[in-house]
Amino acid sequence: MDKKGLGIATSIFIKVGKEEHLKKFQNEGMLHCETLDYFANIEDGIRRGDKMEIATQFFNNGNHILTIFNEIDSSKNIKIKVEKAHFLEQKQTINLFCLYAVNILNYEENTPFMLEQRFNEKEWGTHFIIITQPQTFIERVKTVLSQMKLGMISNFVKYIDLANYAGLNNGFIKDEVYSYQKEFRIRIENYELKCLDIFAGNLVDITSPIYSLDIFKTLKMCYKTI
Repeated sequence: MDKKGLGIATSIFIKVGKEEHLKKFQNEGMLHCETLDYFANIEDGIRRGDKMEIATQFFNNGNHILTIFNEIDSSKNIKIKVEKAHFLEQKQTINLFCLYAVNILNYEENTPFMLEQRFNEKEWGTHFIIITQPQTFIERVKTVLSQMKLGMISNFVKYIDLANYAGLNNGFIKDEVYSYQKEFRIRIENYELKCLDIFAGNLVDITSPIYSLDIFKTLKMCYKTI
């Protein structure tokens, strides 16, 4: 967790993607929401894919050696190493919409800071857009989903060492190797296991212009109290 805490009121959201998709997002409020299975099956290292997305519970029993004894000849005993961590998976009709969150309170006032540099065009897209009023954005999405009779939960992702974690997956935990993503996610309870597109209406009033991802790599931000 960020050392100064997390909060929507002191954050901005950033969406990285292809330019044509971000134009639809800005002009129509189109949110393209993939399934948990989709993200679990992407094999791209520690980028968009994460097989743990479909985990419902994590188990951690420590390192163990299972011994099968041979009563006649102990030299023939068999020893098996038991994996210390594993998880239970289950098909879930859940869709995700993921954003990169920047909480300004995690940075010093009047001191320029750079954004995460591990986003690249091949895996993430070619452009990005900033959501300047996250709370308003979330309320608009919630209103549309309510009209569609779909439930949603939204929150910041907490990054932990899953190899040493045991417990339920609430949908907002990921392994610490993904912590650079600083993710805020909208988790939608769907009726079917399929991709979902929703339209929250024009978002021009709460978003920045669409920028090329090229400047993301050198972009600096700075905030001050007014």
